[in-house]
Amino acid sequence: MTNPFHEGSDATVHDLYNFEYWNYGSGMGIPANFVSLVNNYAADNQRLGVIVPYDIFFYINTR
Repeated sequence: MTNPFHEGSDATVHDLYNFEYWNYGSGMGIPANFVSLVNNYAADNQRLGVIVPYDIFFYINTR
């Protein structure tokens, strides 16, 4: 993907911020099935168009 916003960067990292169905492990004391439930609920809402994924760009300059 070309960099449409920042000419002259040494490197550009692109990602898509979105939700995908996943079975997560527990983290920070939160039970794994609760984390998966919340994530997968967001993935369902994304599929319905309630949540819209968006592009993220990181520009790295080493000069």
